[in-house]
Amino acid sequence: MKRLLLALDAGSLDLTRLDPFVRLAAELGVELDALLVEDQDLLTVAGLPFCHEVIRDSARARPLNPGQLQQASRRLSQALENRLQHLARQHPLHWQLRTHRGTWLDSPGTSWSETELLVLARPCSPLSAGIRPPVKSVALLCDSETPATRRALQLALRLAAVQRQPLLLLALPGCPYRRAADLPASSARIRIEPLAEADTAQLSGWLPAQADTLVMPQEFIWPDGVPAAHPLLELPAVQTLVVR
Repeated sequence: MKRLLLALDAGSLDLTRLDPFVRLAAELGVELDALLVEDQDLLTVAGLPFCHEVIRDSARARPLNPGQLQQASRRLSQALENRLQHLARQHPLHWQLRTHRGTWLDSPGTSWSETELLVLARPCSPLSAGIRPPVKSVALLCDSETPATRRALQLALRLAAVQRQPLLLLALPGCPYRRAADLPASSARIRIEPLAEADTAQLSGWLPAQADTLVMPQEFIWPDGVPAAHPLLELPAVQTLVVR
């Protein structure tokens, strides 16, 4: 692998959840390309004279302007850079931080030919005080036996073992792994869920309750190799890893 592209949404960034991605890039021996994605539409709307924001704690409204958003963006970018510097000292690796207004799909300077792994980070679902978070799985979507599928399997097994989570193998009809004995040896607990078809709507409905990480080969969602929007990239509270 050459590079791990970590796409981070500025509106929901959780600095405390960066460690697994930095550690993963360091273990794989690849460069970490952190892409902070800002909402251009929000900045445009903030320039309108009637635009206000509502403060959550007090329910009070105040004018919103582009200057305030830009200052907040600079503070967030600096905090992210400081956090990455700290983590890179713990897990030595080459890394860079870029900021882009728009979506990760149209970010300039992104060479997909140099990107082997795309990570779309999502915030966790909030929990009430005193409630322990449920143990969720690392899910792997498998529909064929290709080099990308084998790399995705190796990555999913490694993540499950390191994070001490079960591996949930979503086996479509073309998946060659039908039993745990068919898989490489691993310390992770393995559960195989046969699927009759790739029903994206069904997966989007129940998978977030089962897994907090989804690993899948690129050809499953981008058969032509061209990155594009897809429902499986928008699962709430699920980190999505796309492997080339």
